[in-house]
Amino acid sequence: MKQLIYISRATKPFDNNELAELAAISSAANKQRNVTGCLTYNEGVFLQLLEGEDSVVDSLYAHIAADPRHTKSRIVYSRQESK
Repeated sequence: MKQLIYISRATKPFDNNELAELAAISSAANKQRNVTGCLTYNEGVFLQLLEGEDSVVDSLYAHIAADPRHTKSRIVYSRQESK
């Protein structure tokens, strides 16, 4: 099990409708991957916690980091639980 928290800066402001759409799509995709977490957005900054199997979280973060809707993504916390 891995926990990862990252922050990033939006490339343009998101309105409430865009945030709701992003949250709905992300939630459905994460559910399929058996990933839980929390996404927050404030004044152009995203902060997200992801939790799931190590390789799944790593792959998901790589996909997220490449998303053109934000930039300057950086991991601020990462922890793997030993089995």
